[in-house]
Amino acid sequence: MLDTVLGGGLAFSDSERPNDLPVLTPRQAEVLTLLAAGLGNKEIRHQLGIAERTVRAHLTEIFHLLGVHSRMQAIIRGRELGLIER
Repeated sequence: MLDTVLGGGLAFSDSERPNDLPVLTPRQAEVLTLLAAGLGNKEIRHQLGIAERTVRAHLTEIFHLLGVHSRMQAIIRGRELGLIER
């Protein structure tokens, strides 16, 4: 499933996806996956070739979409929703 999401696809088909499941962009899914792997903002920035400010913007949006306030909460919620592997 992760490869599908990272490739730009959806984790669930429209019939399988709960109505309240947040939809992350492929880049947001990458950031969340790297966050769950224990990478910091600078490491994520280098891994994806984007500005650190862009990483922070993605994290802010991910936190909003998942309804959380911290990195750890985002990882936990992402795993609960099946957005990232355990």
